[in-house]
Amino acid sequence: MLKCDYWFPRGIWHQKDCGLDTQQFVDFAIDHRGAMSGRQASNEGGYQSNDWGSEMIHTIEPWKGLSEVIYSAVDVACQDLGFKDFAMLITNGWLNINGPGDLNHCHSHPGAMFAGVYYAKVPPKSGGITFLRPFDEGHKFKSWGTAYNYVHGTNPLNNEIAAYDPEPDQLFIFPADTLHRVETNKGSEERISYSFNVTLYSTHINYGSIQKSIESFTQSVSESPE
Repeated sequence: MLKCDYWFPRGIWHQKDCGLDTQQFVDFAIDHRGAMSGRQASNEGGYQSNDWGSEMIHTIEPWKGLSEVIYSAVDVACQDLGFKDFAMLITNGWLNINGPGDLNHCHSHPGAMFAGVYYAKVPPKSGGITFLRPFDEGHKFKSWGTAYNYVHGTNPLNNEIAAYDPEPDQLFIFPADTLHRVETNKGSEERISYSFNVTLYSTHINYGSIQKSIESFTQSVSESPE
């Protein structure tokens, strides 16, 4: 009997109804855009803020509340992947506001273990998030013939993309090297989201000053008043 084993899958973790106040995130985004200049990265049009560092993410709202949800989700992802004996840290995060016609080109997040995005405002037709199979794998599927020789399927073995239509208060976590893009906002209102990177540090490796800084920072955050 012929059998097929599914090896080397890539997980995309997502959670709806995170229990956060989306309006707080929307208000924060609007206020920040009015006060701070943005940057050009993967975005074509729209507004992307400069990075917030770990200290700001862990101490000010609404980032502080979101960071707690992120850590819980990443912990589940790590358990699924079989990781143990590690410390994790949200190293940086930023704000995205995409208006009508705006999009984010295909990209990844080098330098981190996990990346993610939290959606605060998702009006109708404002664009979903699409994850892509690595380009070299896609080439392997098609290189033996023309496009007519390839049938797009819907299973993990042959799918080229995985597309999601996010909802407000929804969180996505994925390996940071996963190629992804944000589709064009074809609606009439702005979409607002918050992106971030998470790094893992093995407790079996002495990172010297870096490890001491993480331990000190983690302790100060845990002792900070609510």
